[in-house]
Amino acid sequence: MINYIKGLILLIVVASNSLALACKPGGLQEYIEFEENNSEIGATKARNLALWFIDWRDIRGISYVTVFSNSKKNDEKTKRLSDERLEKISTLLSPLAKNSVKIEYINTPIQPKSKQSEKYFLNTIEISIQPKCAETESCCGGGGRR
Repeated sequence: MINYIKGLILLIVVASNSLALACKPGGLQEYIEFEENNSEIGATKARNLALWFIDWRDIRGISYVTVFSNSKKNDEKTKRLSDERLEKISTLLSPLAKNSVKIEYINTPIQPKSKQSEKYFLNTIEISIQPKCAETESCCGGGGRR
C-alpha cells in the first residue's frame, strides 16, 4: 500500500511538472524561405513578418530576437548570400524595434548531409522571439509557470 501511495505521488509530481514545462506561448518563430541564389524577401512575406513582429512588440512584449541564417562551410558565395539576406531582414526589423528590442543576427557555417537538407537550410532564415513574459515566468498565467 505504501509503494502504491509513493507511486501515485510520484506520478502526480511528474505530471504537474510536465504540464508546467509544456506551457509555452505559440508563434515564437517565423521562417522566411528564399528562392535559391536570391536575397529578396517579397512584399507579402515582408508585410507578414512586420505584422508578426509588431504584434509581439506591442501586445505581448519582446525581450530579444535572434535571426538565424546558414551558409556552407568554407563557401564564400553562400556566406555572402546569407549575409545579404540577414541585411534585408535587418533593414525590415531594425526600424520596428524602436531601439527597445535587441536583435542578434547569426550566420552559421554548416556542412549539410544531403542536397535536400542543403537546399532547405541554405535558403531558410529563422526569426526567433524571446517573449517578455519569460523574464517573469508569467507566460501562462504567472507564478513559476512558463
